[in-house]
Amino acid sequence: MDLPDASSRPSRLSSVVRVLVVGALLLSFISGVALWYGQSLAEHALAPPLWLRPWRLLHGGLNPVLCGVFGYLCCQHIRYGWALRANWISGFTMEGVFLLLILSALPIYYAGDGTFRQACVFLHRALGAALPVVLIVHWIAAQIWVKKFLKPTCN
Repeated sequence: MDLPDASSRPSRLSSVVRVLVVGALLLSFISGVALWYGQSLAEHALAPPLWLRPWRLLHGGLNPVLCGVFGYLCCQHIRYGWALRANWISGFTMEGVFLLLILSALPIYYAGDGTFRQACVFLHRALGAALPVVLIVHWIAAQIWVKKFLKPTCN
């Protein structure tokens, strides 16, 4: 595979894709926090709060969208970034967290109550809380890479 020219930045996400990725991740994060809060309230109440179900539906409904986003990033963004040798550590960490969030959701939905499911819930919550930090670190690393490897053009 020929290395793409770094000056063209083929790994850079378009504005539309950036809005989709960040928007889906933000909605997932907000709905996940709402679920976490609602579930902790439900542990101390006789019944879960009425507002919990719509948040659960939103959070679960975002899963196919996020799987599609993950696939797109793997086929486009990551492939070019890998060829450019840009942000390997932060990118690998970002996609690792993203993949583990997707995979840890499966037993939360489909495993019965038990130790394994509870471990997956804990892992999913920890990774979900870490994702914004990992995403920001990846974005900062990209800014540093651009300044280090791309020379500004003078017109």
